[in-house]
Amino acid sequence: MIGKNARWRTLGIVVGCVVATISQAANARSPDDWPKWNGAKCEMISAETGWSKDWATNPPKEIWAKELGTGFSSVSVVGERVFTMGRNGDKDVVYCLDAKKGGETIWQFEYACGLIANMHEGGPGSTPTVADGRVYTFSREGHVFCLDANDGSVVWKVFLPDITEVKHPMWGLTSSAIVIDDKIILESGRLVALNKNDGSLIWQTAKRAPGYGSPMHFSHAGESRIATLNNDGLLIVEPVAGKEIAFAEWKTNFQTNSTTPIYFDGKLFVSTGYNRGCALFKIEDDQLTQVYANREISNHMNNSVVYQGNIYGVSGNSSASKNCKLVCLDAATGEAKWSLRGIGCGSLLIADGHLVVLTDDGAMTCGPANAEAFTASGKIEPLKGRCWTVPVLANGHVYCRSAKGKLVCLELDREPTTSSSE
Repeated sequence: MIGKNARWRTLGIVVGCVVATISQAANARSPDDWPKWNGAKCEMISAETGWSKDWATNPPKEIWAKELGTGFSSVSVVGERVFTMGRNGDKDVVYCLDAKKGGETIWQFEYACGLIANMHEGGPGSTPTVADGRVYTFSREGHVFCLDANDGSVVWKVFLPDITEVKHPMWGLTSSAIVIDDKIILESGRLVALNKNDGSLIWQTAKRAPGYGSPMHFSHAGESRIATLNNDGLLIVEPVAGKEIAFAEWKTNFQTNSTTPIYFDGKLFVSTGYNRGCALFKIEDDQLTQVYANREISNHMNNSVVYQGNIYGVSGNSSASKNCKLVCLDAATGEAKWSLRGIGCGSLLIADGHLVVLTDDGAMTCGPANAEAFTASGKIEPLKGRCWTVPVLANGHVYCRSAKGKLVCLELDREPTTSSSE
C-alpha cells in the first residue's frame, strides 16, 4: 500500500515528467530541423537524405493542407512542430502547427498590423526564428515579438521603428531574425541587436535605406561577423558592439535589394533584381574587394544557393516572369554554365545533391545539382496561384505555400533499398 506522501511524490514525478515532455517537444532539435528562414546553417541546404528523387514514379504525396491567410512567410520546423505566419482579417497570426496531426493548430498568436499590399497580396513577409524554446517574429510594420514556443505566450514585444526612427519602406519590413549569443539581430535600415531575454536595445548601426532580406552570421579568419544587404549596399558588422567593419555600395532600381548575402571561401556573394545582377566580394583586411560582377543571375526576391563550387538561382523579375531563368554559375568566376526557362520567378533549395524547385505558379520538381544541365525527375503541382515563398524540406516532409495562404505538407517517399540473399 502506498502512503499519502508517497502518492504525492509519485504524482509530482508524473507531473514533472509531463511538463518536461511538453517543454522538450518545443525545444527538441534534430539535424534535419529547419529552425529559421534559410536553414540551420544559413545555406538554404537541407540535411535530409535518403528520399526518393524519382518523382515520376515516387512523388511526394500531400498528407495535409492548412489555410493560413495571406502572406509570404515560409516555415520553420523543430521536431514535430511547424512555425509560420499568415493574416486573418486585420491581424497577423503566428502559428504553431503539429506536423504529425494533420497540421492541427497547437497554438496561435494574433496582433493588429497593416496589410501593406503593394503590387502583391501583402501580409507577413518574414519567417519565425526558433531558438532555445522561444519564437521570434517580425512584422511588415516593425512589430517584434518573442513568444514562448510551448504555448505562444508573449515573453516580450518591441515596436522597432520607435527605437530606430526608421519608417518601414514601400513593401514593409520582411527581415527574419538571427540569434547570436544573447542577441536577436534584425535588418531594418539600421542593423539592430536586441537582448533576446527582454528586447532591450544592445546596439544599432547608422541609418540606411532598409533592405528586404535578412542578415546572416558567419565566421571569417576566426572572427564572428554579420553581413546584411540593405538598400544602400553590403554591410559587414561585428556582433559584440555592432562596429561596422566594411561596406560596399550596391543599389538597385526602386530600392529592391531583397536577398541575403551568402558567405563561402572567404567571400560574400550578393544578387538583386531589376537586372542589377550579382557580384562576389573578397573579404581581406576588413575590406571588401570586388572579384567579379555580372548580370548572369539577378535574384528578384529569393536567394541563390552555393553548392559544390556552383551557384544556382532564379534570375529575372516577377513582372516578367516568363523571361525568368533557372541559372547555374561557376562560383569562383561568375561564368554561366547553363540556364533554363519555364519556372517563372520561382525559388529553390538543395537537398541530398538535388535542386528542389518551386515555380511561381505552384508546380514543384527536383533534379541533380550539377554543372551540366538541370534534368527534372518528375513534376508535381501541390499549389495554385502566386507562389513566391521558398519551400522547406525537413524531417521527411516538404512544406510549400501560396501567397493566398494555403500551406501544403508533402510526405517524401524513401529511396528503395536493395537486399541480397545468399
